[in-house]
Amino acid sequence: MNLSEEVKKKFVLQLFDKIDKNRTNSILPIELLDYINSKGNTYSIEDAKLFVKRYDLNQTGSLTRREFRHLCEDCEIIQRQEEEEEDDVAAP
Repeated sequence: MNLSEEVKKKFVLQLFDKIDKNRTNSILPIELLDYINSKGNTYSIEDAKLFVKRYDLNQTGSLTRREFRHLCEDCEIIQRQEEEEEDDVAAP
């Protein structure tokens, strides 16, 4: 299954809105950390700050929707979502 660009964009926007708990239209390091750790990982706030710094092209200390999409593409978050959906379809 290969998700269309429109479906990928919608997924990224939904995920962005889920992580952006303060509804500031940007993702702060602490919000990113909460999301990452909710997936069973154990990252530190320093790790989250480094992630944000790497993708924060306008140097605001947070991620915009566009910057977050780059993070999703680079970290293969969209591809992992495709694989999870394929597994769900294949399961009896």
